[in-house]
Amino acid sequence: MKNRQEARELGWSWLCQLRHNRPAALPEQPKQPIADLPLPPEGATVYLRGYGWARALWTVAKDGAGEHWATNDLEMMAERRAPSWPGRLGALKTITGA
Repeated sequence: MKNRQEARELGWSWLCQLRHNRPAALPEQPKQPIADLPLPPEGATVYLRGYGWARALWTVAKDGAGEHWATNDLEMMAERRAPSWPGRLGALKTITGA
């Protein structure tokens, strides 16, 4: 978390994978594991304990493995994610949350 806080202070954007049990909360909702949040296909703004507000995304790889990701770019949508963050994310598509 410290690296993401430092990146925020420098004005940098970040994107990282989250563990399924990472505490997070939707606006005006209690904290719970990120895996239990109903994330829409376009992602949602969530509060990450120890960091603050971030955009959470649920993705699934071609092999069917699901992953939770977060970014400090609160405007990031599925259409911008893959072109903006090359590499592994190019093979992912957004699906409705677990």
